[in-house]
Amino acid sequence: MTPFKKPFYSALVFFSTLVVLSFVYAATTYYMDLPTASSGSTLTSANWNSLVNYANKAVKQETEVLTVTGGNVGIGTTSPDQLFTVNGNARATTVVVGASAGGTYLNTTNQGWDPSSRDLTITAAGATNSIVLRSAQTIQMYTYYGGWYQERFRITNVGNATLAGTLTQNSDIRLKKWIAPIESPLEKVSKLSGVTYFWKDSARGFNRQIGVIAQDVEKVFPEAVATDEKGMKSVAYGNLVAPLIESVKELKKENDSLKKENQEIRSLLCLDHPTAEICK
Repeated sequence: MTPFKKPFYSALVFFSTLVVLSFVYAATTYYMDLPTASSGSTLTSANWNSLVNYANKAVKQETEVLTVTGGNVGIGTTSPDQLFTVNGNARATTVVVGASAGGTYLNTTNQGWDPSSRDLTITAAGATNSIVLRSAQTIQMYTYYGGWYQERFRITNVGNATLAGTLTQNSDIRLKKWIAPIESPLEKVSKLSGVTYFWKDSARGFNRQIGVIAQDVEKVFPEAVATDEKGMKSVAYGNLVAPLIESVKELKKENDSLKKENQEIRSLLCLDHPTAEICK
């Protein structure tokens, strides 16, 4: 290998010199707008944009790579309208939204619940609660408890929701007006039918369900039914608790009345037949 040592280094020096000379020629021939700055000078917006234009031309991009105008910074755009604008895709491990001393953290690092998943986690600075969007198309909410993140709420991609706790709704009397009793609750409830069914869309699940039919409920309790812009109806099952409570009270009232009548009949019967079994 010794005889080839000098020719090899000579060729390496030759091609390296050729590359450097080509770059200098290109810069001085086509991109003469490269700014100069003296020692101690300040880099102005104009000088910076000249440097950016030079870089854009040097990499031969069809669109601007970086633009600074009016205090705004743009990537892939010549007219950024925000402090920082990206026209295209961007990649970041963690994004902080808000003040430098706090804010909300967005990151896509794996949180450890599923090694194959990439999670988008939204966490306020200093907080122990998080909202996690999973790659499996679910939305989950976690709280930090017992040294680990515990799942508290989940919505699947087909609309099923699971709450690890108790759901409460605002019901304070101070929030309500025009309060009135439910009329004929037992009669109305008796018109409803509890049914079992299966979803037509198997994506909702394959198991047999239990519930009511929204159209039937709407006829007697329209307050418990909502209709969306497509005409699809939903039932607020919790709203049916009130008429059920009133129905039980109505049944109890009827039952108490019957018990009183039976007691009176028993008393009269025992006067004539004191030895009857019912009188013992």
